[in-house]
Amino acid sequence: MNGKTIGRIGKREVEAARERLRNFRAALAPRRARMAENEAWWQMRGRMPGSFQRDTDGVSGWLFNCVANKHADAMDSYPTLSVLPREPSDEAAAEMLSRVLPVILEQCGFEEVYDRCWLEKLKNGTACYGVFWNQDKRGGEGDVDIRAVSVENLYWEPGIEKLEQSRDLFYVTMMERKEVEARWPLQAREMEQSGEDLCPVVDWYYKRRGPGGNEVHLCKFCGGEVLFASENDPRYARGIYRHGMYPFVLDCLYPLRHSPEGLGMIDRMKGAQMRIDLLQNAITENALECVNNRWFIRDSAGINEEEFGDHSNKLVHVAGEVDDGSVKPIRVEALNGNYLQVLERAILEMKEVSGNRDAN
Repeated sequence: MNGKTIGRIGKREVEAARERLRNFRAALAPRRARMAENEAWWQMRGRMPGSFQRDTDGVSGWLFNCVANKHADAMDSYPTLSVLPREPSDEAAAEMLSRVLPVILEQCGFEEVYDRCWLEKLKNGTACYGVFWNQDKRGGEGDVDIRAVSVENLYWEPGIEKLEQSRDLFYVTMMERKEVEARWPLQAREMEQSGEDLCPVVDWYYKRRGPGGNEVHLCKFCGGEVLFASENDPRYARGIYRHGMYPFVLDCLYPLRHSPEGLGMIDRMKGAQMRIDLLQNAITENALECVNNRWFIRDSAGINEEEFGDHSNKLVHVAGEVDDGSVKPIRVEALNGNYLQVLERAILEMKEVSGNRDAN
């Protein structure tokens, strides 16, 4: 690349696209932070208030269990594909597709993709299926490729409710610099050098209005350099997909307004999980204080504290006289049974919210 536009897409267009990507990333930053927090709760190390630190205090698995049970339900209900005709003349085509499409899904390992996407959907509220054409499949002949795509790497225009409404869509992946230089040696010479082993490769999808309607084009760039641009290739004069749609499909659990994303089970239940852990930790701490006796000992009592603290010792030596004023147990009040009821109600709340009753 020499810095000039080759075809319609060059350095100037890429720099404008990078600026839009920065704006999209900033707008989606709060949601991405919430997804990171959800992942911490899924790993049972979510942030707790006050002095309760989840890496040292007791952590219960109620939230984890609720999500795992729903995921098991989803896998038990793995769908079968059946294509229905829209009109009588479509019956033969529908019957053929009903035989062909399941084979394509099996070759793509769709059950594993379905598994991963459902877990992501339950945890964070949004799963993303990517449907691409993989030129390397079938010995270089190419075939359909369906993948589970990380939503954190996908950036769209703020304020939209459907992904197709976004004029630009960015998918960012990290690739080793050596691999980028091997695949695109000419462009790599002009790339910005960061000194990092990994560099972001951006797939920039965007829509143009063409004679037949919307056209989806793709520009792949890295370090400010165009690696591929469909608008610069006469073979893709009408875009990379004739249907004019992006190759990403978002599947939401609880949809949100003005966003193609949704809320997940962890978003709804981490408050209940926090209350359960706070109460459970408090009750456990109180129980330990009740069973582990502590004592007030007067400095002048002359008691051998090492022997006194070792419950295996039958004899404890003292230097003077010991009376009730010299040694006095520290009394700890046991918690009222009402606190156990509050804990049970918090657990019941989580069951009700998640739809995981014991009767299921």
